[in-house]
Amino acid sequence: MVEQTVSNSHNTNVSLTNPMRRFAKDSVFYSIAKSVPALTAFASAFIFTRVFTTSDYGLYSLVLAIINPITIALTEWAGQPIGRFYSEYYVGGRGSEYSNIVRTLALLVLSLSILAGLLIATLGARSWGWSLALAVIFLIPAQAMTNVLSPILPASLDTGYYRFLEISRAILNLGFSATLVFFLFRSPAGLIWGMLLGTLCMLPFLLRRVKRRLQEITHDSKIALHEDSRLKEGLGRFIRYGSPMLFWFFAAQLLAIGDRYLLQFFRGSTEVGIYSANYNLISGISGLLSGPVTMAAFPIIMRLWANGDHDGLVRTLSKMTGFYLVLGIGMVGGTAAVGFDFVSIALGEQFRVGYTILVPVLAGQVLWQASILGHKGLELAEKTYVMLRWAGLAASLNFILNLIFIPHNGYLAAAYTTLVSYGVYTVLILFSSRGTLPWRIPFWLVFKSGIACIIALFTVWFSYPPGNGWLSFLLRGFLFTGVYLATILLAELPRIKVLIR
Repeated sequence: MVEQTVSNSHNTNVSLTNPMRRFAKDSVFYSIAKSVPALTAFASAFIFTRVFTTSDYGLYSLVLAIINPITIALTEWAGQPIGRFYSEYYVGGRGSEYSNIVRTLALLVLSLSILAGLLIATLGARSWGWSLALAVIFLIPAQAMTNVLSPILPASLDTGYYRFLEISRAILNLGFSATLVFFLFRSPAGLIWGMLLGTLCMLPFLLRRVKRRLQEITHDSKIALHEDSRLKEGLGRFIRYGSPMLFWFFAAQLLAIGDRYLLQFFRGSTEVGIYSANYNLISGISGLLSGPVTMAAFPIIMRLWANGDHDGLVRTLSKMTGFYLVLGIGMVGGTAAVGFDFVSIALGEQFRVGYTILVPVLAGQVLWQASILGHKGLELAEKTYVMLRWAGLAASLNFILNLIFIPHNGYLAAAYTTLVSYGVYTVLILFSSRGTLPWRIPFWLVFKSGIACIIALFTVWFSYPPGNGWLSFLLRGFLFTGVYLATILLAELPRIKVLIR
């Protein structure tokens, strides 16, 4: 077999003859990058749910629910193809063509994001206040540039610097937010300004690193001004690929935060605050699992495809899915075991009633992240319109279910309708992938993991009761983890060995 190689952060060659070993190694690196943001999210919830009322925290959550989809709409149509085609242009020796496309797209995104920031801030200033609106004007362009250029780092396997940026940004966001809230103005505007300052501080580092990465892959001569046909052709391809992804990400954002709007309309900002605090808390924990797996998998999948090893890619994708679901099922079970104590520790007293959403929200996010691995075949085949179709269907289903159940059942209904919608999307992707790059889920391993989870939960439930804060959180958490892992190892040791070979 011809050895396949990739470029790491020091521009040396790393063997891909064993992609799963590389996947495991990069997952560890990315887990470090994601652990600090998760800890800062925990600290943010711990601090600010004790500082703000449910209504004020609900306002902050609603502002983010407006900013995030807009930022997604402005960036993902460009950011996705920038990450997707990096390996193809690098392997093909077309680095300067790629660099010119990236620069053109980045300038376009920056221009659009400045206009969007001005428009959204103007419309929201009356209800938010001018201080918060002014922060939004600058936050949208800053986040847009971060989102559109960041995919170059994982695509080039620059895990070390990506980790540095993620960790530093998370720490700065929390530090600035806490400083502003406690020493300048105790309002939700302080949280938005803190995010802005943290993002702006790290943006020059990102720009400098991206410039270096682009210079390293520039093997051919730059496109002359009179030879712009290749640039136009490349831009057209990027836009054709990215345009459906824009709407896909917008649908994904509606799935994730659309229920906030209906909660606000039917139940008020208090329930939005309770739901958002618990949702954000468990999302931060979920990111500890999903972030490292998807970030480590992405460049390996793209490089295997660029090298033409499609059979190896199918096997690798199946192993990655199995690895992820073993951890995901364990995390869902662990949340069921310690969720009440976890929320009691992390959130202010008025927010703790929302702990009941933790398990369905996390289960839905595990399915969603698994489907992102599964739909890579559709991305690679440039059939992103199929992903858009199913994401739109799932978002529509989510809206209809929320419209039916939220008025009477509130935020708990929002959690379960999200789980159902994510599940529907996952099933549709499973069947749709058969025509491109088959997504083969190791169902036997998933079944064994589910049984191990049930055994571990029963062990915890009959061993030590919840409600004692840190003590029960630690005892029940360690007990569940030990029983779950021991059961998995006893039942599936040969298969787990296969996953890491």
